[in-house]
Amino acid sequence: MQYPQHHDAYLPNWDGPFFPKNIDEVNAAYQRKDLSGTMLMDSFDTIPGYNTPVQAETTDTYQWHWVFDFKIGNSKKNRIAIAFPKGYLGKLDRSIAIYTRGSVTEENITELLEILRQKMSSFTLQDSTTYRRNNKPPGRPSY
Repeated sequence: MQYPQHHDAYLPNWDGPFFPKNIDEVNAAYQRKDLSGTMLMDSFDTIPGYNTPVQAETTDTYQWHWVFDFKIGNSKKNRIAIAFPKGYLGKLDRSIAIYTRGSVTEENITELLEILRQKMSSFTLQDSTTYRRNNKPPGRPSY
């Protein structure tokens, strides 16, 4: 299923939004699993370049559920931010969006999205239920 892509949802001080060819697969993995922000944080923190996620609002006044920021390569300037939308009753209200800073290639984006898709796909419904029961979500920093 394709979710609405909001090309006018700019994140201040970032380039984008971008919607690469594999974004629908990542949306599907995220939507199917009903993953909490804490589950995503714990899963993504093993990815090189991971930074603590933040809550952010784009220029269309949309408040994203989480925005995960990853450093690409050795430069602190090269970054990919992946904005995860809110979901209601197993449905996303829009597509995940990608934002960049510095010198980031389409290949960098596609590779990172595939890693995230694989990590999200590895969770089961039982994992989600157990995790929510045993873990309290952290506070949310913001940009």
